[in-house]
Amino acid sequence: MDFEPDFTCCMDASVPTCRYLNRPYAGADKDTFQYYMIDGFIVSDNITVNSFQTVDYDFVNSDHNPFMIHWLIVNQIDLLNEMEWKIGKSFKVTKAMIYRDHKNGFYVYAKPNQCNPKQIADYIGRYLGRPVIATKRIDKYDGENVTFHYNRHEDEKLIIETIPALEFIERLIQHIPEKHFKMVRYYGIYARHRECDKKLYRAISKEKHRIYLSFNLWRVSILHSFGYDPLKCPCCGKTMTVLEIYYNHKPVSLQELYERTMIKHHARPSPGSSSNAYCSML
Repeated sequence: MDFEPDFTCCMDASVPTCRYLNRPYAGADKDTFQYYMIDGFIVSDNITVNSFQTVDYDFVNSDHNPFMIHWLIVNQIDLLNEMEWKIGKSFKVTKAMIYRDHKNGFYVYAKPNQCNPKQIADYIGRYLGRPVIATKRIDKYDGENVTFHYNRHEDEKLIIETIPALEFIERLIQHIPEKHFKMVRYYGIYARHRECDKKLYRAISKEKHRIYLSFNLWRVSILHSFGYDPLKCPCCGKTMTVLEIYYNHKPVSLQELYERTMIKHHARPSPGSSSNAYCSML
């Protein structure tokens, strides 16, 4: 059969791909049996074929032997060359590593980005602060196998899997970072051990200083009036920190309390500001 110049036929002539079906194969004389070579691939010129072969399974599963081919789409080569041209010579090391580790090509799933920065930040925050898989997604454990479900990112299809417990653990622990690897880094005002931190109080206007200090005046007033420290733990004697404030058996938001105080003193609160009152009072 003749092909166009931009097409090539790939077939392995060393092993037959098909056998005759006129009589049983099991127990027959293999030397007198009739075989064929009809399986292969016709590839276009935008595909680079690395290797191909017929796997000799001696027709154990069917009347055909499987034919395997390892190929690489030329577009992937063009992609790497384009990236090297855009990024520069520094990409050569990465390019060589890709060719070395992915000899049979690679697959890139580039889903259209439909998320805004806030959604991305929320997703990363959930990943950092929660387990890899929620407990509610683990459906069953019979002592040997674990059944769980999840929604596949590519098409949001519900996937249910049952795998051995050790394999399930292996999938989980691959998300554990290496020793001393920092998942979250702090920069700017949140960074620690900075000399300029000693001058941060200057960033707060003098009108607000009295407001911030007033959050601790109630402790001194109770101590002077009733003779006991409300932040002193009656069990261990250590000083506690205020976490929440209750009024009429309802929690009072420290942010709301701060905003009310700011309004009372004719000061406008800045967006996203907080009261800096972290507490742990029982």
